[in-house]
Amino acid sequence: MYEIIRDGFRDPLKPPDSPLTMPAFGDKLSNTEIRAVITYFKSLWSKQSRQFQWQVTQQQPFPTVRPAGNP
Repeated sequence: MYEIIRDGFRDPLKPPDSPLTMPAFGDKLSNTEIRAVITYFKSLWSKQSRQFQWQVTQQQPFPTVRPAGNP
């Protein structure tokens, strides 16, 4: 989710030169703001979904370094 919010998302079934399905917000939101958006989304999930995702994301859930070229 973090990378989709930061970098945007392109439908993989569309041609590579098609516009992003979801625009990137990495230049508009700080890392802290992106984390806040994800926390909000997760607050809408069912208890079972939250428990499952907690088990899956026991590792570092947020990237600590942006890809080269992104401030």
